Amino acid sequence: MNPQSIHHLQRKIKQIRASGEVAPDNTWIAAYTVPKPSGKRYTYYRLMNADGKRSNTGAIQGKMCKYLGNESNPKYKEMKEAIARRNKIHALERKLKRLQAMDKKRTSHGAPTLFPPVSSSMNAFSSPPLTSTNLDLKGFVQLQQQVHHLMEKFERLEGEVKQLKIKGE
Repeated sequence: MNPQSIHHLQRKIKQIRASGEVAPDNTWIAAYTVPKPSGKRYTYYRLMNADGKRSNTGAIQGKMCKYLGNESNPKYKEMKEAIARRNKIHALERKLKRLQAMDKKRTSHGAPTLFPPVSSSMNAFSSPPLTSTNLDLKGFVQLQQQVHHLMEKFERLEGEVKQLKIKGE
């Protein structure tokens, strides 16, 4: 990652927020199936909100917030996109916190900051950030890329686990 990553992540988060509704925290889409006497089964969806309580089995209990209809309903599609936006924002915020913590750790050891704060009047590319350091930049960049790759894998697996949990409910 380059030294402007913090600012890039902040811009990306703002873009995602501006692109549409962002789902509230602790919400998910739950499916329920209604069997009809004819033998047909209809699946409907609703937005659930965690109420902080757990059932006897340990599963988080939820309250219905909003009826979303079936898969072809615009409400369902919009909420699915809103949840995806929320999850993407959370992932970017986690990355942002890690970068800021790394930068803070570097500055606490007397090393110059890799991610200087950018004021609104300063261009992000106005000065080279690493001119006065003796860092192994290539090794640092490779390490950052490996961390980024592992985080993407983790987040993808985390999403798959959530989907499996939703399907299991």
